[in-house]
Amino acid sequence: MVNIPFEIQDASDEDHQLIWNVAKEKRQYVQVGPSKYFYPKEYEDLGPICYNFKIRPDDVFVVNYPRSGSTWLSEMIWLINNNLDYATAKSIDVGCRFPLMDVSVVKLPKLEKERIKSLAEEERSKQVSKYFSTLFDEYSNITTRRFFKTHLPLSLLPPDLLDKAKVVYIARDPRDVFVSVYHLLKNRIYDDKPDEIWNLFRRGLLPWCPVFPHVKEGWAARDNPNLLFIFYEDVVNDLQGSLRRMASFFGKDLTDEQIHELCEHLRFDNIKKNEAVNQQETMAELGVCSGQSPFIRKGLIGDWRDHFSKDQAQEAEEWMRENIADSELKYSTF
Repeated sequence: MVNIPFEIQDASDEDHQLIWNVAKEKRQYVQVGPSKYFYPKEYEDLGPICYNFKIRPDDVFVVNYPRSGSTWLSEMIWLINNNLDYATAKSIDVGCRFPLMDVSVVKLPKLEKERIKSLAEEERSKQVSKYFSTLFDEYSNITTRRFFKTHLPLSLLPPDLLDKAKVVYIARDPRDVFVSVYHLLKNRIYDDKPDEIWNLFRRGLLPWCPVFPHVKEGWAARDNPNLLFIFYEDVVNDLQGSLRRMASFFGKDLTDEQIHELCEHLRFDNIKKNEAVNQQETMAELGVCSGQSPFIRKGLIGDWRDHFSKDQAQEAEEWMRENIADSELKYSTF
């Protein structure tokens, strides 16, 4: 197994204390490489497994920072590449058709086993267990085309990924990303302290942080013919155009009627009602979300304005300007 070409360091005592002041569980964390990507200490064991995963030429990956639209995107990409098979899409969770390969990086193995065991009598237990699978040999044994999403940055994924696979990177306004992250984590992982959680996010002390280096890696690869870089806001504002662009990237030709039908399937209010996509029951069983904090919430552009104080809005603007000053990366919302 090839080692990750970056140093893995324990987070400082000061950073741990900032997290523990809000977190419901005292976990140990590490920071990876010069960007200081932030993960629970389990990454030391699981990170190299992800980095050494064997890529196939027909693999499809969605890469993004969490809460940037990857579930919605996974549904549209899977359908485009599977002859618009709505029957299968509605009968099997998108998380099983398009698994998050690095989910165990932020899950406690003991908790995973307990939850899977508790669901052993359920018909859906095999599907549910996929969410917490660290058995990458399961993925290796798949004989059909494989679809994965991941929240790891490109630098921590297999080095031959862009040489072999098709990759779609989706980015979203970090302020809206934070609001979505906050609603998912509050009361379950962290106390409901928005100011403190915002401070952790801004300082890069939440799992998969920091957000800007993550997005910049995707942006830097935007000219690679095997990578399609898109903004969440563009997909929301022009779904038809985004679907045509996506179909072209995968070498598919969709008729106007098929585009219209796919748009209707992907409308946000329809997605929220579609259990195979919103996965609310599954995610609640796994402890990922609750009725108060649904897995798929609003999907709005600019929702941060209803959550940030005037001072936070100014702080966020300065934070964004400072972090994209050295890049051609431009958010349409900034």
